[in-house]
Amino acid sequence: EGIDEVALGKTPAARIDSVRSHLHYGLPMPEETASEAADTLAKFVAIAGSIDALPAYLEALAQVAPDDVARVARTYLVPNRRFLVTLAPRKKEGAP
Repeated sequence: EGIDEVALGKTPAARIDSVRSHLHYGLPMPEETASEAADTLAKFVAIAGSIDALPAYLEALAQVAPDDVARVARTYLVPNRRFLVTLAPRKKEGAP
């Protein structure tokens, strides 16, 4: 789906649940190495300035609803804020 469809609220709730789950369970947790878990926690503390930042993020993430996603898309993902980036392999020297 495109950004415009998201802004119109056409994202299925199941898709939002899937993304929410990915964001939550994609974080290194204690089941990973202690170093990975510490790195994740440190990033949240550095940004928010509190040891409670990670639990607060996960709680806020759990509250995200389809209407929230549409509202944010309408507010921030508007045409004058969009940039198109194209990734392409480097050309070899001497290649046209």
